[in-house]
Amino acid sequence: VALISSLFDSTARMSDEVVLKGINTPVLLGVAGQDHIVNNHAITRAASLLPDARLVHLPEGTHGLWHDRPAALATWWKEVDSFLADCHARWQNAAKPSKVAPPPMPPAA
Repeated sequence: VALISSLFDSTARMSDEVVLKGINTPVLLGVAGQDHIVNNHAITRAASLLPDARLVHLPEGTHGLWHDRPAALATWWKEVDSFLADCHARWQNAAKPSKVAPPPMPPAA
């Protein structure tokens, strides 16, 4: 009972617009067209509210994207690799030292 209760609590928190808009971490979300367990509309809504989300539509995907049909799994892995490469490139660009000159020193008193 406690597990089920915590799942519902977690789902409620992750449906909250304010919570979703406050998550600044890059997030990759997959919508599997043949998933009859997860509410794909809820995933699409969450992706629209997350500031840094990428939404991937996998029409032939099922609930278990990580062990899905070979074609859907290959597409999912391609998207995961692309997402991680983009995140890494953004991190590298952010870590580069600024090329802007420092402000001038005030005159000596």
